[in-house]
Amino acid sequence: MITLDELNRPWVVFHVNGDSGSSNYIRIKYDSENAFSNVYQPSYGMGGEADISLIARINATNGIMEKATFLSAQLSNGNSNTLKALAIGVNDRTVRVQAESAFTPPHVGNTYAPHPNAIQLGECNFFPIQIDLDIDLRKIETSRVFSMDQLLNGPYSAWHSNCERRN
Repeated sequence: MITLDELNRPWVVFHVNGDSGSSNYIRIKYDSENAFSNVYQPSYGMGGEADISLIARINATNGIMEKATFLSAQLSNGNSNTLKALAIGVNDRTVRVQAESAFTPPHVGNTYAPHPNAIQLGECNFFPIQIDLDIDLRKIETSRVFSMDQLLNGPYSAWHSNCERRN
């Protein structure tokens, strides 16, 4: 998935799993030297097999990642778990991601903290979440877990009321 910011820079979302999520592999292949420096989540994290998201600003001239962070849910043992981004939007201060989280999604801050409103999976069997990162991808500024009522009444949501993804 791809979008452009106000300066016409491309921002992309990649989905990676435990087999391809090594920040070393991604660094060697696809990013500038400092793309993962001073960001919210600079690596896949512990564990494996979970599908997590990588959010990146791309240099439009050469296709190289200029700034990037991983986004994942986390199990109670600290291992990464699935957080799959479905939509991205960018303005001059914020990168907004709507995602499905299989376990406890992240809350606000510059390191992972469990979201206090992610208590029990609802009817969708995932946590529908909206995350706002600062434009430098250093911290999560807001993190909102949607209720079923919000999915029913939210025209800007990535989901329909029956939990299916919007196209």
